[in-house]
Amino acid sequence: EINDLYDGIRSMQIDIIDYLDHLFSLQRDKEKAEEDIKERDEKIGQISKEVYRDSLTEVGSKAAYVSKIRELNAQVDAGRKDIAIVMVDMNELKRINDLYGHKMGDNYIIGCCHFVCERFKHSPVFRIGGDEFVVLLQGVDYNDRHALAASLKEDYKKASSNKNAAPWERYSAAVGMGELSSDDRTLDLVFKRADKAMYVDKKSYKQEHGSYR
Repeated sequence: EINDLYDGIRSMQIDIIDYLDHLFSLQRDKEKAEEDIKERDEKIGQISKEVYRDSLTEVGSKAAYVSKIRELNAQVDAGRKDIAIVMVDMNELKRINDLYGHKMGDNYIIGCCHFVCERFKHSPVFRIGGDEFVVLLQGVDYNDRHALAASLKEDYKKASSNKNAAPWERYSAAVGMGELSSDDRTLDLVFKRADKAMYVDKKSYKQEHGSYR
C-alpha cells in the first residue's frame, strides 16, 4: 500500500510538472505572439510615417497632402473660411540636374524647401511633385499670408541673384497664393487660384531670365 501511495504521489508530481511545463510553454508562445504583433504594428507605423513624409525634404508627402485636404474640405463644408493655399514651383531645377548632377539637384530642392518652411513656420508644407511644394496656411501664417508670400518671393529673388553662391545654392522658385472665397465649398478652386498665380510669377521669371530647354 505504501508503494502504491508513493507511486500515486510520484505520478501526480509528474503530471503537475508536465502541466507547469505546458503553462510555461503557453506563456512563451503568448509572449512571442505579443512581440510579433508589436513588431508588426511598429513596422506598419513606420511605413505609415514614411508614406506621409517626403524622404528628401522631410516635409509632408503627396499622400499626406491628399489626406489633409480631405480633412480641411470637411471643415470648409462645415463653415470654416480661414484657409489659404500657397503654391511653390522651383525654377532652374532641370538645369541644375543636367549641369551639376542629381546630388546637387537634391541639395537645390532641400534649399528651396528650407525657404518655404522658414517663412511658413506655423503651417504644414507638402512636396507634391518633383519640383512643387504646397503650403496650407493656418493660424498666424494665414493672418500674415500676404506679407509672408511677398517675403518668400523676395527670399528667392535675393538667393537667385547671389553670384557668390554656388549655382545649386542660388535658390529660385515661383510663388502663388489662392484664398478661400465665401461661396467655395471645397479647396479645389483655391488650389487652382494658387496654381494660376504661381504660373503668372513663373512666366515673369522666364521673361526676365529666359527658360532652360
